[in-house]
Amino acid sequence: MRHPQPFIWLLIVAMVSADASVLTWVAGRGWSPPQWPHALLCLLFALVFSQVGLATIWAGLGRQSMAWRVTGGFLVVVAWSIALARELQADRPIELLSTYWSVLLSVQAGLALVPLLIMRAAGARLISTAAAEISQDRGSQLGPWQFSPADLLRWMTALAVIMGLAQSVAFYDLLPRSSTALAEIGTWAAANTLLALFTLWAVLGNGPPVARILTLAVIASVTAGLLGWLAPNSEKGEAAAMLYVLQTILLTASLGVVRIAGYRLASARPNDEPPHTSV
Repeated sequence: MRHPQPFIWLLIVAMVSADASVLTWVAGRGWSPPQWPHALLCLLFALVFSQVGLATIWAGLGRQSMAWRVTGGFLVVVAWSIALARELQADRPIELLSTYWSVLLSVQAGLALVPLLIMRAAGARLISTAAAEISQDRGSQLGPWQFSPADLLRWMTALAVIMGLAQSVAFYDLLPRSSTALAEIGTWAAANTLLALFTLWAVLGNGPPVARILTLAVIASVTAGLLGWLAPNSEKGEAAAMLYVLQTILLTASLGVVRIAGYRLASARPNDEPPHTSV
């Protein structure tokens, strides 16, 4: 029987180490932060978008209390918004950039969370193939829309944390209003959401693995090409396409570790058969 926690903790440590390394490289440039389409920014943004995607998948389909999952996903968005603002602010106020990034990452998380919650309402879960955890998933005494007093307490705590953090990073009068900024936010949020959902299915879903991976490769390639075509010039177009390819690789590798840990995208309904453990 697999023990999933060591794999998950190793994945978290690897992501934090990669984040710290890339942010250190960016900070090492002193008062001259790299400008898009610098290759270092391609890697940094790929890390950001892929990790927000992972956090959103966990928030939507994880096993823990939904209050904690939503709070955790929100913390990832806030942490990356502030980190990007501090590293890339140049001569602009940190509040402006933190708001831009918080809006972009929040829209990405929100767009992905809606279909994930619909999937969850239909019975989908990220569940372990360990029999004890499957039994635990099926042994709940509460229905999908019932809450215990402990659940209400967790939600009150989570909402207090979320509202406090949102107030500290969001400034209504500084929200992006230009058509260019709004178009960037909408385009990247939609593209990142599409990638997160198809990568989740390709890596953790059921069915022929080759068909799933080929489908993901085609969708990622077409989307990367479209992002490159929408860019204002060829240099930025190549960078946008490369960013999306890097994000696909990072997200696929991360969810691959989750699959190795024994987790699958499957139904947790009581009448369903336990998922098999074959890859």
